[in-house]
Amino acid sequence: MFLTFNRTLLSKDWVVNNWFTEGCDLWEEVRSDDFFFNRMAYVYSLNKCADFADLIGDDSGAADSYRGTASDIEGTLAVSAEWMSGSESKKMKSFF
Repeated sequence: MFLTFNRTLLSKDWVVNNWFTEGCDLWEEVRSDDFFFNRMAYVYSLNKCADFADLIGDDSGAADSYRGTASDIEGTLAVSAEWMSGSESKKMKSFF
C-alpha cells in the first residue's frame, strides 16, 4: 500500500506544482491553461489522495497540500461554471 502511495505522490506532486500551466488537450489537440474537465479531475483526485494519505497515517503534509491545491483549483471552476444553468451548477457542486 505504501509503495502505491509513494508512486501516487509523484503524479499528484506534479499536479500541485503545475496544474495552472499550459498543456495540451489530448482529444482536441489544442494548447491552453484552462481545460475545465482536467481541472475537475484534478480536484477529485487530489481530494481522494488526501483522504488516502489520512487513512494510512501519512505525516508528510501531502494531505494538506493536496486539499489546499484542490480548493484553489475548485475556485477557478466556480468562475468557469457561471455559464451553466442553476440545476447544472448544483449538479457540479454536488460532484465535489
